[in-house]
Amino acid sequence: MRSIVIRPIVAEIPPNITVISAASGSQISGALEEKEHGLFTYYLLKGLGGDADTNRDKIIDINELKSFILTKVKEQAAFNGREQTPEIQGSADKIL
Repeated sequence: MRSIVIRPIVAEIPPNITVISAASGSQISGALEEKEHGLFTYYLLKGLGGDADTNRDKIIDINELKSFILTKVKEQAAFNGREQTPEIQGSADKIL
């Protein structure tokens, strides 16, 4: 497990910035030992590699990535008996 709690100072995120975090609030991010990655990192890389492209247009936007990561990380964390909810904040229509 990797624990770190960051409390934001600024409430608004500038329009040219997207913030992606492995967990919400004071949650602890978990690992996939068999994949030798953090749970969040594993699904972030899978999503960016094409698994998040739900409409198969060969374009991944923040919304698609967010949906993919939230679903996969929450499911796997629950399977491991924990709670982990990634957060992605910023413009949902940005293309990655």
